[in-house]
Amino acid sequence: MNRRAALWDEPASRDFPEVLNRGKVSMQAEPRLRNLVTVPFTRKLEEVVQIWVPLVNCLELKPGYPDFCDGTPPVDAYARETKQGKSLWFYQSCASHGCNIVGGPYFAGWPSYMIDMPGASNRVMQWLAWKYRIEGELYYSMDEAYGQDNDPWVNIRLFGGNGDGTLFYPGRPDRIGGRTDIPIESIRLKLIREGMEDYEYLALLAKLDGTQSTGQYVDRIVKKPYLWESRPEFFLKVRQDLGEALDRAAARSGGSM
Repeated sequence: MNRRAALWDEPASRDFPEVLNRGKVSMQAEPRLRNLVTVPFTRKLEEVVQIWVPLVNCLELKPGYPDFCDGTPPVDAYARETKQGKSLWFYQSCASHGCNIVGGPYFAGWPSYMIDMPGASNRVMQWLAWKYRIEGELYYSMDEAYGQDNDPWVNIRLFGGNGDGTLFYPGRPDRIGGRTDIPIESIRLKLIREGMEDYEYLALLAKLDGTQSTGQYVDRIVKKPYLWESRPEFFLKVRQDLGEALDRAAARSGGSM
């Protein structure tokens, strides 16, 4: 049964008793449901959480700054959880740039889906997913700037970021012609797709040559969640090298992927 119950969004420690209560009710009602909570790993919730979903900012501490997540666990805590059949997902948010504030140095260098960030910041999440063995990604909305008399073609700024929560534009006839409204994908969404294709390249190479064979390519792109390659030509070169490695691996295996 591949169904999930989202117990709580970003609970504070004061919310944990109610999260526990909801989790127990969910497990009693349908034991096959997997409970999901957008929170870093904590022993206080491990009896009811099957899918941990921390912010990308909460995967590892950024040196020289206070713990933004108020309790960032060591990465190996998730390794222990996944060995028990649990899953690790992640997400990025306005915490990548500073939520409705003028972000300081801490908020530089994180993956982001904002318009005015380098394109690599839209593409790198999937590389981090491979490095940290993350199985899923959440994103809270694709059209948050729609409605309330707001035109996303004119204003797409929310929560301190341009494009936060909006990855599609409204393809209205008055904008693009035709007779029917259609969704128009943003360049950011296309770059996210590129990142997903990068991930598929890594998965294919791991299938043919073993997971260890992917390390040299991942290490060329990402070091930490806040430290990764931002030059687009570097992404393209690594992607090309990955493709050539796949060709060689496929030839060794008889041409089958």
